[in-house]
Amino acid sequence: MKDTKRTIVLLQPFDYEGIEAYLEKKAREGWQLDSIGSLMWKFRRAESADSHYSVVFIPKTSAYDPQENETLKEFEEYCNESGWHRVDSSGKMHIFRSDEDDPTPIETDERIKLNNVKNSMITSYLMQLAIISILLFMMDGGIFAIWVTPIYTLSSYTGMFATLMSTVTIILFIVCLGQFIKWYKGSKRSIDEGGYCISIAPHRKLYYTVMALIVAVWFVWIIAQVVENGKSVAFVAIVYIVVIFVLVAIGWRIKEFFRKKEMSRAMNRFVSTVIIIVMALALTGGFGVAVLIIDEEYNGLGYFGHDKEKMPLVAEDLRDTGDYVYTYDWESTRTFIMGHDEGWQESEVTTDELGSGDLTTCDINYEIVYVGEGKLYQSCLRELMSENLFWFSGLGSHDPTEKKWRETDNPTRAKMIYRSIWNDEFTDDWILCYPDRIVKVVPYFDDELNDKDLKIIDDKLGTGGTTDYHSGYIEAGDNI
Repeated sequence: MKDTKRTIVLLQPFDYEGIEAYLEKKAREGWQLDSIGSLMWKFRRAESADSHYSVVFIPKTSAYDPQENETLKEFEEYCNESGWHRVDSSGKMHIFRSDEDDPTPIETDERIKLNNVKNSMITSYLMQLAIISILLFMMDGGIFAIWVTPIYTLSSYTGMFATLMSTVTIILFIVCLGQFIKWYKGSKRSIDEGGYCISIAPHRKLYYTVMALIVAVWFVWIIAQVVENGKSVAFVAIVYIVVIFVLVAIGWRIKEFFRKKEMSRAMNRFVSTVIIIVMALALTGGFGVAVLIIDEEYNGLGYFGHDKEKMPLVAEDLRDTGDYVYTYDWESTRTFIMGHDEGWQESEVTTDELGSGDLTTCDINYEIVYVGEGKLYQSCLRELMSENLFWFSGLGSHDPTEKKWRETDNPTRAKMIYRSIWNDEFTDDWILCYPDRIVKVVPYFDDELNDKDLKIIDDKLGTGGTTDYHSGYIEAGDNI
């Protein structure tokens, strides 16, 4: 029988009343708190006892403070005189235990207690949640990405649940912030009337519901990875998630190691942050390499397939490519909302291999978005026209020298054809609009596409139909 165990504690830090009640319940069950970890709390087996726990917040302390912190040391000596002994600390939160029958409370001034909790939460817990939410929002956009980058967001279940995941995480921050504000205002009102800080117990159910939803979305996201990308890619994704949690635990250990070495707060924070950033970059790079290796080992797991037969259009359909060696890559995803196909054909021949002769380029990239007409169709068209690196770039203004699209002569069955313009000159990027799909073709030929080429593209990738569309210039940031 093990004498120690680790448990995930999901209570919010400012829910000190819930934490105290939970620890006292564990003590009655024969488990006393031993230490607080980054993700789990450690308990040791003991005799069942009616121990009392007290959670105290000290805003002036930090998770990066040396162990021999004078502020905490003086406060700890004061608590010892009243029969309270510190068990462990996590940043600004410090947990004390007393085995006396009716110990004197550590904090007797409710207003000071409230202000300590407020100042500690704002600078630590809520700020960390805000940073995570902002980073997720910047990377993915959450629910807003449906309007700005609908193709990426809605054409694959992996993308849909990744967007849902970031949205739910942002909702978690909103819930936590809202509960804290409501608790703080209610407690302040109660104290002004001569009472005490109010309980957050009535609001815990909402917090647990959002947490459960996050776990469910993670689980479904993994299933989507298996369905769309294969078990091997899904396995790498799971490993990546696990390693992230391990990285958090390692970061905690590094910080604790420097604390024990009595490193200063500023230096500990700086060195620990640098180490974690380097490890995170190495992790991300390793994850990308692993995906590429798996893709090469297991042909066609969803990201890239190398079967030429999967591609409805190849450069050989448009040009005489001779004996050139090509790589044919094909990605295809479908959801109940829309579908997205993307093909790449790239020559493996380099200029050096050809010697001093001229190099003829016959590469081609294209996308097919299967979506019915309507607002979503217009959003997809705008996304295909956009050259923005980040999703939120499409929300702002654009430089007048950016790429534009102009309606051009249409020798095909498409409703309309756009051709791109860069600095007032036509480029060889094309978009063909059909009633049930949008086709974007970007050839890398030495000469431009002609009417014959467009008709071949129409036969290979398009469908017939006519609908009135307005003409003229279209910028990626304008309404279509």
